[in-house]
Amino acid sequence: MEKGVLHLLVFNAAVVIITLTVFLYGPMGNSHFFLISSWVIFSLLLLAASFTLYHILRRRGWDRMTMLFLSMLALGFVLSFFNWFIGGVIALIALLFLFLSPRTLGDWEILVSYGGFAYLALLPPLETYLGIFPSFWDYIVIAAGIVIILLGVFLARRKLEFELMLGFIFLSLSFLILAPFHELFGIHNNGVFGIYDASIIILAVITFFIFLFSLLEYDIKWMEMQEKIRKGYIYIGKGEYKKAEGLFRILYKRSKDEEILNGLAIALMRGGKLNEAEKILQALVRRYPNEIYLTNLGNLYYRRGNLQAAMLLYGKVLKKNPDSYNALNNLALCYMDLGEEDKARKLLERAMKIKPKSGVAEMNYRKLLKKAKS
Repeated sequence: MEKGVLHLLVFNAAVVIITLTVFLYGPMGNSHFFLISSWVIFSLLLLAASFTLYHILRRRGWDRMTMLFLSMLALGFVLSFFNWFIGGVIALIALLFLFLSPRTLGDWEILVSYGGFAYLALLPPLETYLGIFPSFWDYIVIAAGIVIILLGVFLARRKLEFELMLGFIFLSLSFLILAPFHELFGIHNNGVFGIYDASIIILAVITFFIFLFSLLEYDIKWMEMQEKIRKGYIYIGKGEYKKAEGLFRILYKRSKDEEILNGLAIALMRGGKLNEAEKILQALVRRYPNEIYLTNLGNLYYRRGNLQAAMLLYGKVLKKNPDSYNALNNLALCYMDLGEEDKARKLLERAMKIKPKSGVAEMNYRKLLKKAKS
C-alpha cells in the first residue's frame, strides 16, 4: 500500500476512535466538556474528510460534477450561518453530486448507503424545523435507515475495489461530522446527541471500520493479483492473446480493476475481437481519461482503419502530454497512411528525441525515408 494512503488511514482511524471514545465514555452531562469535545471532534473529522477527499481527487482528477460539488458545499456551509436547514440540505445535495461523478466515485453501492445516511441526517433538523416532537415512530424510521445503509455496505463489500472502499471511508467521515455540526451550529444545541445523531455516529463508525479492514484485506489480495496481471501482460508481449484473454477474464470476475480491464481490452484487440475491446476501452476512457487508455482506444480505431477517430484521440493525449512517445509515434503512422510525410517526419523526430533508445519510432522513420525515396 502507498505510504500516503497508509498515513491517511492511520490518521482517519485515530480520529474515528477519538470520536467514538468521546461519544461512549465522555461526561456528556458536563456542558463545558461537551462544547469543547464537539469542537475538537468537528475539527479533526473535517481534517480527516478533507485529506481523504484530496486523495480521491488527486487520483481521479477533476470534472464538472466535482466542481459543482465543491461550489455547492461552500454555498451550503455559508448558508448554514443564516438558515441551518437550507444550508444543510444544499451540503447534502453537494455530496450527492460528488458520488454521482464517474471521475471520483460513481458507484451505485455508495449511493444506496448515502441515501440511508441522508435520510437519517435530514429527519432530526426537519422535525426541529417543523416543531415535531420525537416519538415511537422515530425508532421505526431509524431502523429503515439502518437497513438501507447496511444494504449498500453489503453490496459494496462483495466487490473489493480500492476507489469504492475509499469512497465509503469518505462517506463515513462526512456523516460523522454531522453530529457535532448539529450542536455547534445551533440545530439542536441541547448539549446531548439525539437518537438520530447517535444512530449516525454508530453506523458511520461501523461502516468506516468495515472498509478500513477491507482496504487492508484488499492490499494483500492486490499484491497477489498484481502478479497475475503481470503474467497476463507477459502473455500479450509473447503474442499469446488467447491465454492473456482467458487469464484476464478470470481476474475480471474477482475485480473490476482498471489494469485488468485494460489488459483484457488489449488481448481482445490484438486477438481481432475489436467490438468487445472497443466497449471496454470506451468505458475506461469515460471513467479514467488518461494517456494509456486514450492511446489504446486510438490504436483500436487505427486497426479498424478509422484514422480520423484515432488521430483525434492521439491529439487529446498530446494536449495533456506533448512528450507522449506512443501518441507521437502512432499519430505519425496515421499521417504516413494519409500520405502526409512531412507531418509524420516531424512527429517521429520529436519521438526519437524523447526516447532515443527505443527503436519503434526510429524504425517507422526509416520506413518513411524509404517511402520518400521510392
